Amino acid sequence: LLGLAFKKPVLLSTVRHCVILALAALPFVAFFGVMDWQHFYAGAWLFPIQAKVVLAALLLVVLVVALITVFRVDQFSGRSIVIFGVCLLFTFGLGYFGGELVYATAQPKANEQSLSALQADGAAIFNQSCSMCHYSDRTDKKVGPGLKGLYGNAQMPVSGWELTDENIERQLKTPFAAMPPFSSMTDEEIDAIIAYLKSL
Repeated sequence: LLGLAFKKPVLLSTVRHCVILALAALPFVAFFGVMDWQHFYAGAWLFPIQAKVVLAALLLVVLVVALITVFRVDQFSGRSIVIFGVCLLFTFGLGYFGGELVYATAQPKANEQSLSALQADGAAIFNQSCSMCHYSDRTDKKVGPGLKGLYGNAQMPVSGWELTDENIERQLKTPFAAMPPFSSMTDEEIDAIIAYLKSL
C-alpha cells in the first residue's frame, strides 16, 4: 500500500520478503496451533477450530499465488493488490477465531454482585475455560448445552448422568462425548465451578 501511495515500485521487494516469511512461518504456526488445540481442547472439533483450519488452508493457497505473482511482475498491479488484500482478510479471520478460542466472549454478569467469593472464582474459571462452548445465561446450545438452571434438573443434559457434584467433577475430568477433558483442573477450581453452576 505504501508502494502504491508513494509510487515506489521498489517496495515490491519488501512484499516478496513478507510473502516468503509468511509461507516459511505458516507450517510452524500451524504445528504449534495443533499442539495448543490438543492440549487445551483435546481435539474437540469446535467451530472456531474448523474455521481456522479452512482459513489456514485458503491462506496457504493465496500466499503461493501471491508469491508467484510478485516474482512475475516488476510493479504493482490491481490483481496483486487484490491477492494481498485477500491474504490480509484471511489473516484477520484467523486472528478473530483464535481470539474467540482464547478470549471467548465473557458471559453476562448481571448477578455477579450477589455471588459469593467461591462463586465469583468459579465464574472467572467458567469464562476462561467453559464459555467457549457453554452459555451460562440461557439453555440454548452453543457448542455444548446452555447451563442456566442446570442444578434444577435431575440429570445432566448430554450424558444423562444423575446431576450430582461428583458427576460434574467426573464430567470435567473424564468427559462424555465430544467435551474436552480438564484433567489438570484442581479440586479447588472444580469446587468453584460447581458453586458457580449452582448460582445459575
